[in-house]
Amino acid sequence: MNYWEKLKKEVLNTDLYTRSGTEVGVSDGTLRLQEKDGDYFPVKVSDGDIPEISYLANTDKGIPYPKLNEFIFGQHPQNWLVGNYKKIFIGYWKDENIRSNAASGGVLSGIQLYLLEKGLIDGAITLRMRKDKPYLTESIIATTQAEILEGAQSKYTTAPLNDILAKLPGSHQSLIYTGLPEEIAAIRSVFYLD
Repeated sequence: MNYWEKLKKEVLNTDLYTRSGTEVGVSDGTLRLQEKDGDYFPVKVSDGDIPEISYLANTDKGIPYPKLNEFIFGQHPQNWLVGNYKKIFIGYWKDENIRSNAASGGVLSGIQLYLLEKGLIDGAITLRMRKDKPYLTESIIATTQAEILEGAQSKYTTAPLNDILAKLPGSHQSLIYTGLPEEIAAIRSVFYLD
C-alpha cells in the first residue's frame, strides 16, 4: 500500500486538509512543509513511501474520539461537547503585562512562564508569527520569556504546529504543549497507533 498516494487522495487533494503538520512531524524526514502564497502544503522529499504513521495519525480523515478517550482516560466523557475534565475554571493572569499581551486572560501564557521560571519545563511548544513573513506562523520550542510571549494570542491563519514533532525530543527533557483539539488528537493518535 502506498501511504503517500493514499494521503494525497483522501486528504491533501480534498477540502479536508487543515494543515496541522502532523503528517510531516512524524514522517522521519520523508515530508516537509512548503509555503506557497501564504499556505502550507506537505511535499515528499525522499524516494519510496512515507511511514504508515504519517497517514494514520492525520486527523483530517476523522478522529476516533471514543477509542482515544478510552486509551488516554480509560473512560468516555460525561459530555462529548466538553470532553474529559476534573474541574473547570474561569480565570485570568494577574500580571498585567502578561494579560495585556495574551488572549482570553493570559492563563496559558502565564502557566508556561511560571513553569519555565521554576525550572519545571525546558520549553513550551507554541506558535509565533514568522519574522520574514509576519502573516504566517511557525512552530517553535520557546525557551525564554520573550519567546513564550511571542506565542501568546490566537493565530488566525494557517498554523501547522505539529511539524515541530520532527524536532522532538532533541535536547529537551520536559516540554509543555498548547494546541488545538485536532492537533492534540493527532498526537494522541500517534501514541494510540504506536
